[in-house]
Amino acid sequence: MIGRGCSLGRSSLRQLDRVAAYVLCRVRMPSANTLGSMSSATSLEMDHIWRRIQAELRLALDESSFRIWLEPLRLVDFAAGNLVVEAPRNAHRWIEDRFGGVIQASVELVLGPSAHVELISSEEPDPFVYGQSVTMSDRAPRAANQSARVFVSYVTEDLEEVWRLCSELKHHGVAVWLDSEQLRPGDRWRDVINEAIRTGAFFLACFSSRSEAKERSYMREEVALAIKELGLRATDRAWFIPVLLSPCTLPDREIGPDERLADLQYADLTRDWTAGVLRLATALTGPGVS
Repeated sequence: MIGRGCSLGRSSLRQLDRVAAYVLCRVRMPSANTLGSMSSATSLEMDHIWRRIQAELRLALDESSFRIWLEPLRLVDFAAGNLVVEAPRNAHRWIEDRFGGVIQASVELVLGPSAHVELISSEEPDPFVYGQSVTMSDRAPRAANQSARVFVSYVTEDLEEVWRLCSELKHHGVAVWLDSEQLRPGDRWRDVINEAIRTGAFFLACFSSRSEAKERSYMREEVALAIKELGLRATDRAWFIPVLLSPCTLPDREIGPDERLADLQYADLTRDWTAGVLRLATALTGPGVS
């Protein structure tokens, strides 16, 4: 259950403040007829209510966040002022933590302060928006589909941008390997990650001012392993692709005789995110890519 006492991150609180300012101007208490219909809402009524809530969410958030994370949500039940909203299984927890307060505030804006929303996980993943989230049986054996995936290396401080990047790459038909999606409980995670890097179709190293500022990170270990793998591969085909999430300086790392990491052309998402993602997706799926 998402309620007023839920724990929110700083960014969610900032979003909630934006909604709160809007609420002060537009709060509409439900009429007696509205309250009565809450206990027996028809599909048509539910659709109308959900469209109003989505309209408030769109006003409260930037367009990209709304489109990627909240537009795919579905209202599956509505009774006595309680809404049950379904989120794709592989993004449920992230959406609840990141946007739970904004969703609750928007629901109260439409239905009044007594309304509550519960966010549940879908039985089925959403392959279009969030990429294919497979079941345990679908994911065995790993070796059968590992080589088709693009390994994404990042620091946890950039998780929001990385999720957005991966979601948009999946929209363009790119299969990505992200540790938060692929690692299973009990995995020897270092062995699994090393194998995913070695067999991956590409290695994306997501650099940013946050990754640059960290003194220690597992991303550096992944980059070091990827540089070794790069040295074993032919030089006439791209494999290691630096990605700039925010303005920063690429690490001064040697990748071969008389070659540094900065000699590799990077994908720049700092100036025009949409155009940068499109160019990156084209490089990952274009002619000559196997």
